[in-house]
Amino acid sequence: MRADLKRPLAVALACIFLAGVGFAGGSFISLSPLNAAGHVTTVSVQPKSISPDEFGIQDKRKIEDAVRAELRAIVAQDAKRAFAKLTPSTQSFFGVPEKFLQAVADELPPVLVTKKFSFLGINRAGATTSEVLITDILGQEWLADFEMERQENGDWRVKGCVVQANPGQRA
Repeated sequence: MRADLKRPLAVALACIFLAGVGFAGGSFISLSPLNAAGHVTTVSVQPKSISPDEFGIQDKRKIEDAVRAELRAIVAQDAKRAFAKLTPSTQSFFGVPEKFLQAVADELPPVLVTKKFSFLGINRAGATTSEVLITDILGQEWLADFEMERQENGDWRVKGCVVQANPGQRA
């Protein structure tokens, strides 16, 4: 092999090898950032896995369980139990359970008089929301989006809720 091609070929092979190690999730020595002292920097590369924003069936169940508990507590007008399912920031906003339940009665009356509900799915566009079809005691259908937030311990709590009349029905 010609001497003038040896070095470029060795560098190209090293790059291919190192890229392969990176895609496999290993550590490799970066060819380009040399630090000020002329030493190479070790870079750790992890393979693409499920991002923290994605979740599986267990999280879906936990979200539905949290919304179910919240709805049941609100319908039972159990302010303390409903308040306990809120995120810390939402609890802080309302201060006391009774104030939260009064806000639900004033702003989200269909939630207070829920007769039945069904889960439509989880929306991951921006915030995590659980879409729920609510039927009130008069038979009126409402779409409720419960904004959910995962806590450090893995539990899901309700951060907020937006309710609108089901399309095709008048509110």
